[in-house]
Amino acid sequence: VHDPAPRLPPPARASVPVRLCRQQSLLLWSVGIWALGASSEQFLLLRVADLGVPLVLIPLVWLGMSLAKSGAALAAGRLADHWHPRRALATGWLVFAAAYGGLAVCTETMTAVAMVMLVGVAYGMIEPAERSLVALLSPAGHHGGAFGWYSLVQGLLALPAGLLTGWLWQQGPHGVTWALALTAVLSTVACLSLTRPLVATGERLGCDQGAIDERNPAHEPPV
Repeated sequence: VHDPAPRLPPPARASVPVRLCRQQSLLLWSVGIWALGASSEQFLLLRVADLGVPLVLIPLVWLGMSLAKSGAALAAGRLADHWHPRRALATGWLVFAAAYGGLAVCTETMTAVAMVMLVGVAYGMIEPAERSLVALLSPAGHHGGAFGWYSLVQGLLALPAGLLTGWLWQQGPHGVTWALALTAVLSTVACLSLTRPLVATGERLGCDQGAIDERNPAHEPPV
């Protein structure tokens, strides 16, 4: 007669953290600033239409932006792995700011179309880096909660971002310029809010389970 095998206790479930660590809060704050300016892409199509692109060609502009976004996302994902997601995200926000700044001041049709393509590239750079950084800053067992906070911030600010941009857009040509310029400014502020505190303090990335050096692309704690 064989003794029954001992039963292993069920694995303990990780508790849901009530408070976010400093760097998670900093990331969500920066994402919120950027999301407040990142209104619907439909405004971009209105802009190029106002500058002379025929309505029958608007779907092609949209297709071009989508292709630029897809191509950039593949390259940006690799960049976030080998460079660092924080740097990749900051670069994406700066490219986004430059594209919207160009749309705010340009008067030529082809320049506007080129800026819309650049917006697609920026979106492709931003999304992989954001998600990679959210995962990097969340402790083991809490990735789902971290992505929940990330989605909550973006979702809550989507409506006021659209309303603010739409209201400015209705104020005439100068309102359009201000709406686009506001997006550029908010993207730049988001980039600075993400990078300056960490650069100033020399703080390394990581929450709860040891600092993760931004020079270590494998996301492993330093030995």
